[in-house]
Amino acid sequence: MGGQFATSKRVEIDFKLNEFDEESTIQWEFTVTDQKSSYDMIIGTDLLIVLGIKLDIENRMMTWGHREVPMKSHDATRETSYHVADEGKAASEATERI
Repeated sequence: MGGQFATSKRVEIDFKLNEFDEESTIQWEFTVTDQKSSYDMIIGTDLLIVLGIKLDIENRMMTWGHREVPMKSHDATRETSYHVADEGKAASEATERI
């Protein structure tokens, strides 16, 4: 999903970045698009700056506070590369395409 895309709505959601911290809940307002994408959510630089998340592209590492998490490869699968904790049915169905 590169280039330009149209947005239709904004929604405020609560979510967790479990690989960094299973306890902290983040609340943020996201822009919504009807365009098809392989991503459920794209975290922009606005939120990265507010949270203080640092991206080290050269070393493929993400840092939030004192916790480092390696970036995933483009062919990562949900089963082998992602930490999903106690998800409900809606979350499970929404992430099946990962």
